[in-house]
Amino acid sequence: MMTNRLNRYWYAARYYRPRQILARLSTHLKQYALQQVPALGRRYLPKGSVSESGATLFRGFKPEAIPADEMEGLRTVVRDVHVNRFTFLNHTREFGGRIDWVCSNESRLWRYNLHYGDYILALALVFRHDDDPDAIADLRRIVDDWIVCNPVGLGIGWHAYPTSLRMVNWLYALHLCGNTVRQEVEFYKRMLHSLYSQAAFLLKHLEFDSLGNHLVKNAKALTLAGLCFSGSAPAQWLAAGEKILWDQLEEQILPDGGHYERSPMYHTILLSDYLEVLNSLRDNNLSVPMQVPEILKRMTHWLEMMLHPDGDIPLLQDSVFAISRKPGDVLRAAHHLLFRPLKRRLPAVGGTLSALVGGCDHEDHEYTIPSVDEPLAGVYHFSDSGYVVFQGQAAGDRMILDAGAIGPDHIPAHGHSGLFSFELSVNGQRVFVDSGVGTYVANFWRDYYRSTRAHNTVEVNNVNQSDVWSAFRAGRRARTEFVACKRGEGYSAFIGRHDGYVRIKPDLFHTRSIFVLDEGAWLILDRLSRNSDLQAISYFHVHPDVAVRQLDSQLFELCNSSCELLLLVLGSVKTTLVKGQGLPLQGWYAPEFGLDQPCSTLSVQFAGQGIPEWGSLIFRASWPIPRVEFVWNDEACEFLFESMKLRRKGKISRYSKGEK
Repeated sequence: MMTNRLNRYWYAARYYRPRQILARLSTHLKQYALQQVPALGRRYLPKGSVSESGATLFRGFKPEAIPADEMEGLRTVVRDVHVNRFTFLNHTREFGGRIDWVCSNESRLWRYNLHYGDYILALALVFRHDDDPDAIADLRRIVDDWIVCNPVGLGIGWHAYPTSLRMVNWLYALHLCGNTVRQEVEFYKRMLHSLYSQAAFLLKHLEFDSLGNHLVKNAKALTLAGLCFSGSAPAQWLAAGEKILWDQLEEQILPDGGHYERSPMYHTILLSDYLEVLNSLRDNNLSVPMQVPEILKRMTHWLEMMLHPDGDIPLLQDSVFAISRKPGDVLRAAHHLLFRPLKRRLPAVGGTLSALVGGCDHEDHEYTIPSVDEPLAGVYHFSDSGYVVFQGQAAGDRMILDAGAIGPDHIPAHGHSGLFSFELSVNGQRVFVDSGVGTYVANFWRDYYRSTRAHNTVEVNNVNQSDVWSAFRAGRRARTEFVACKRGEGYSAFIGRHDGYVRIKPDLFHTRSIFVLDEGAWLILDRLSRNSDLQAISYFHVHPDVAVRQLDSQLFELCNSSCELLLLVLGSVKTTLVKGQGLPLQGWYAPEFGLDQPCSTLSVQFAGQGIPEWGSLIFRASWPIPRVEFVWNDEACEFLFESMKLRRKGKISRYSKGEK
């Protein structure tokens, strides 16, 4: 047991960069010193008066452009804040006469959200939109209370990440409320002094240990603070923030436009962050490096292509809803700032971000014109980030497959053990889904949502493809040995192989092939590379809105409000259908933090002899049930990828779609 634990730590630590380790040690030492000698926090207090620079963060803000439903959501937040009620991660906490900023009995992420201050931005937006005096009064009350209860450098609120988010929210609120705040002279001074101290503190506590999206958040906050304050110190913040932003943009954004942490949610967050900074710099007549707009265009294209027909992200690699800004809002802002038409037709609605940057002109409803250079049906391979997107002839048919690394080796925190997992939408609604993320707390739920069995892929001998553990750790990682895609006459195809199970047996590889007919059928073939005493199971997680009924031992019906599908299991297998199972956990779907919903999950276990080979065919229930013989042999039809110099044999014989 001790040896296994040491191996885990070794495989996790070996990938960290020396600077990360030194930065983590430095952070802990600084935190310890402040706890022992709180007076050390005084070094971050401004010496003398503090003044604004006269910069603007969003010259083109149009409060009337925020959609009615989003505005009503902001008003709900404001009403809750008025009575000290806060809801984060689908968990509500109501305080009495005063907010408990420590909240030691809540999760770390919940407490982080309390200190982010997103509700401060909501208060400012509602005040600006509705001229609500209670909103501005609550803003002053909460900001003052936070300043009094959180001495510089002490407590979780001063961790670099919540400090970064809070600074931006406060700066935005200050600019949205304008003269109303400035007329309250004493409060205005306190808020400016606190923001100055937070920026000075952040400069010395940048997250070079976490890197990734955390460091970008730090740099964004420093950049905006540097714009808003005058003096030599703010000039240093601005210079440091910009340098980190542009360096990290080139490092973190892969050539195909995807973010290197491989999470669609964090990709959306980063694109929003960079668009906000770009807008603020332009509004203040400051230039950006010439490569920045082109990289942001690649990020925009990646996000456009990765969305489901419902206009939202796939829940792959630590992605959930209701954390990032809505993709349509981010894409509309990108269209406005980058002068680039979107490639896919999305709902013509904006949001807070596009309202802030002035990208919600009412006459601009044609911004979703699809590009002529993207085929309606086909396969698109993001070879650097590892995602594969299948688009059917019908706009509502879309499959998104994860065939890449769990993340950069030095920060696999948001990686899941789900190579070759997929999500599938049919007729515009999600049918097969990733299980999502219910929590970031290191417990059995976190273990489940990161595990192989929580994804639509193959698990062998109850072992994860990648050794994910704790909340954000990963030891040995599964690697794709090859991935190739092909476009044929009326179909698209994928084939890939990974080495995630060589820990069980040498040369034990999982190969998955997927064939997608343009008119709407999906064939998934799985094969392990060696004959052994193995328990091989493929999982199919179904959206909670889809009803699943077993028609016979190998045929299942899936129905929702927009479609009826059949899933035919191929090969010598046995099947199990569960929903909301306890020990061991199975059949759970978390589209948001703290929102664990039962969902039907089909387990297909190979039960034959010899090399494990099996598959599944998904097709519309209006089609005749095909006669299928599942064959793997040398005489079968060949699937040849010249670019990979690889030949893989497989055959589906006597298949006829028949008449619809």
